[in-house]
Amino acid sequence: MGTEVGELARSRFPGGVLVAAGYRQTEAALAQTAELDTDLTVPAIFEAAFLHGGVLIRADVLERVQAAEGQPSGWRLIEVKSSTKIKDVHLEDLAVQSEVILSAGLTLVSVSLMHINTGYLYRDGPIDLTELFAIQDLSEAVAQRRASVPERLATMNRMLLHTQPLTLSRTGIVIHPTSARSGNIAPKTNRRVGFITCRGRNTWSAN
Repeated sequence: MGTEVGELARSRFPGGVLVAAGYRQTEAALAQTAELDTDLTVPAIFEAAFLHGGVLIRADVLERVQAAEGQPSGWRLIEVKSSTKIKDVHLEDLAVQSEVILSAGLTLVSVSLMHINTGYLYRDGPIDLTELFAIQDLSEAVAQRRASVPERLATMNRMLLHTQPLTLSRTGIVIHPTSARSGNIAPKTNRRVGFITCRGRNTWSAN
């Protein structure tokens, strides 16, 4: 998400806490996320970090969902985009993110996409964030795609063991193992076709 859009989106969740550790500070980000997860006074976490099976993700928004008395709370995963509609790549992103979060042991109550509402008409005064952003529940669509994520991630991890360039036939991505280990994946075409990037040896990051 863009910086300005991201900041506005966070304002939609008062009291939310940002995981301050940067994208290269993996251990610190994971520790901060774990601490905020157990703090029941935190209503939302921004840029929460999770690592499972060699895949690192940073979630735009995790909103705590209060459960019935005596029951553990769950979370709503919200991906923030500056686009005005849902795209196929958004579902792919959410499928990977939700798979990693669930595998890390959290309970996801729902999975949603937060995007710009083109029907919002600004007049005067403060921006109405509840009108500026539309939040759509994509839980069912994401669950269908999530079923194939473990196999796809396993395939990508196996690619790191090869010494010759490999092509993902369904996506058109060419991976050179020596380049992949340094964080470079070269697309065969100029269009966006991938949904994760190699961040180093045996670690992938969801985009």
